[in-house]
Amino acid sequence: MEILVSLLLVGIMSMGIVKSVSTALRTGKYSEFNYIAGSLATTKMEEFAAMHASTIDTSMAGTEENVTWPNFNGTFNRVTTIVVNSDGSRNITVNVSSNSTYAPTSVEFSTVFSDWN
Repeated sequence: MEILVSLLLVGIMSMGIVKSVSTALRTGKYSEFNYIAGSLATTKMEEFAAMHASTIDTSMAGTEENVTWPNFNGTFNRVTTIVVNSDGSRNITVNVSSNSTYAPTSVEFSTVFSDWN
C-alpha cells in the first residue's frame, strides 16, 4: 500500500515538473520571437535614421511579408507607416508581428524625425 501511495506522489510531482518545463520552453520561445521582432523594427528605424529627414516620404511606407532573421526558423510581417507633417517632420511607425501560432507576438516602435535646416 505504501508503495502505491509513493508512486502516486511521484507521479503527481512528475506532472508538475513536466508542466513547469513546458511553460519555461514556451516562454523562452516567445521571448526569442519578441526579441527578433524588436530587432527587425529597430533595424528598419535605423535605416530611416541614416537618411536626411527631408528625403523620407510616404512612398517608403508599406508592408514586408515573411521577413526572416538569420539562423532562425520563423517569419515576420513588418508594416511601416510614414506621415509627413506640415512642419517638415516625419512620424514613422514600424510594427513587426510574428507569423507563428506557437509564439504570436507583435512590437511597435514610433518616432519623429525632424528637418533641422
